[in-house]
Amino acid sequence: MSDPIWVLPVLELQGGCSSSCNRVHNRVVMNALSQRLVPDDLWELLKTELPVFSERTQGGGTPPVNQRRVLAAIVYILTAGCPWKSLPKAFDVSASTAHRRFTAWSAAGLWDRASDLAEHCLDPGLKSWIQVIATAGPSRYKSKPTTATWDPPSASRGRDHPLQ
Repeated sequence: MSDPIWVLPVLELQGGCSSSCNRVHNRVVMNALSQRLVPDDLWELLKTELPVFSERTQGGGTPPVNQRRVLAAIVYILTAGCPWKSLPKAFDVSASTAHRRFTAWSAAGLWDRASDLAEHCLDPGLKSWIQVIATAGPSRYKSKPTTATWDPPSASRGRDHPLQ
């Protein structure tokens, strides 16, 4: 797929675009941004490393979201450093879906495997981009907190208790 960025100046020159024109403009911008965030070479390296989500056995629900779009949305969040709820709608991925996949992929060790793949990458630009993503992933991932043990106060307070 060629980079459709050349369309942007034409749309900006038109001025006073309708809402449908703005949607087209946003889609073109997001396609260009997604292509830069997850170039074809990076996608070819990582697509086999992504955990596969199976369809629901009971049927129903919404169809699965395109994995590449989700990856582009996650890379955007990781590199921009913004909150998940600030994910632009033009990615066509909800913030909750992006966060859910990010958590699953992090737990599956995707960022470590990406770092390993970067070591074998011949393209220095792609190698450094993979390293940026592989470093940002674990720093953003918060594993589930361990439940601390808490001993409730005893029902009877002894003479030595500080509140007595």
